Amino acid sequence: MEKFADYGFNKSHAAAYARISWITAWLKTHHTVAFMAANMDYDRSDADKLEAVVREAERLGIAVLPPDINVSTATFDPEGNHAIRFPLAGLSGISGSTAADVVRNRTLQGPFRSASDAVARLFETGLNRAQIVTLIDAGAFDPLIDHSSRERRFDLREIVSDMTGGKVDRSAPSLFEDLQSETAIDAERRLRRQALAQGKLPPPPPQAVSEEIEAETKAIGFRLRNHPADAYKILSYRIAASPVSAVGKVRNDTTFTVIAQIEAIYPAKDRRPAGIDATGVELIISDSSGRIRAFAESPTKAPQAGDVAVLQLVSRNDGRVLSSWQTPDEARKTSSPAVVVQADSRLTATPARELETQVKTSIRLYGKGGTYRLVYFNAGPVIADGHETQQNEIKTLFNRVNPTAEFIQSVEAIDGVVSVAVEA
Repeated sequence: MEKFADYGFNKSHAAAYARISWITAWLKTHHTVAFMAANMDYDRSDADKLEAVVREAERLGIAVLPPDINVSTATFDPEGNHAIRFPLAGLSGISGSTAADVVRNRTLQGPFRSASDAVARLFETGLNRAQIVTLIDAGAFDPLIDHSSRERRFDLREIVSDMTGGKVDRSAPSLFEDLQSETAIDAERRLRRQALAQGKLPPPPPQAVSEEIEAETKAIGFRLRNHPADAYKILSYRIAASPVSAVGKVRNDTTFTVIAQIEAIYPAKDRRPAGIDATGVELIISDSSGRIRAFAESPTKAPQAGDVAVLQLVSRNDGRVLSSWQTPDEARKTSSPAVVVQADSRLTATPARELETQVKTSIRLYGKGGTYRLVYFNAGPVIADGHETQQNEIKTLFNRVNPTAEFIQSVEAIDGVVSVAVEA
């Protein structure tokens, strides 16, 4: 009894916790977006806890939108019934009072009309260069980026970083933005457009993509947006691709297929694998599972920095070597055709298992044989090998399915199925 008393709850204590649990469960069920936004605000100062809440929101079908200098406030705000906007005060070095100053400026003077307008007004509001660069790195300036001159965050942050105390050159008329004078940003854009028109615009630095990812992670505390390679998850199942993290664990001449982004390309220097000479290049490649280094024989035998590609990698004892690559569209054309069944992301374990059983019944009745692979997509809990898991969001149920009209109609009629698509 004495030992139990060190941990045991009396009835009133247990009842109080039970009541709180019931209230929070009710709020999460009936006011999901507002509940998740409030939880994000509560964990805003702890990046690890905040990321866990963000991923839970995404699992529930709620989009967590990136910060926007013209929309974000000091708190996580619901946008409609299916989205939450990331706040300015959730960024590194941006306090609640600083975010409030930005919102007040926006309220009094109207939305920021351009990057130049935003930078000038933010300096006048009291933000310093580091804070403005953080806003750029986090994506808050993305809607103001000048795509007509192929501008990137990388370019914008370089200009702002070089500004002295926020002073703006007002000696020349503004050519491209609704301001009274040309700023450093205006001038850079004018030069970029001229160079682009003459075919002389230099490519971005080889490390631009990698640095942009690192800068966003530093500004927010984690990578908010989905990895670009995540857009090809279904294709990864069609071609039996491996995650990048799996390649990093093996070094015994094993060949892997991965779908990854080329973050950076550098000249291959010391410690090159056999067969890679001084004309070779070193690649930094990544997907949502991790990042590794690999080598290619020459720049012409590798994708460009920033591209997402399907890579054939040989993992050897002396390093990883790119043997060949395709664009995702090329890989899709040569891969096995598939029937993609998307289930409601809100399904819990038992209904998800019942749905799979009904899909299998439809295959036996109307879809036996054929050469199509059936890919089942469910962002919520699923059953794999008899255990509940939230890790396998997409999986292959069968490798030989015939997508007859009767089969498609039968699967579409199953409760919990959102869509059925045939990808030839």
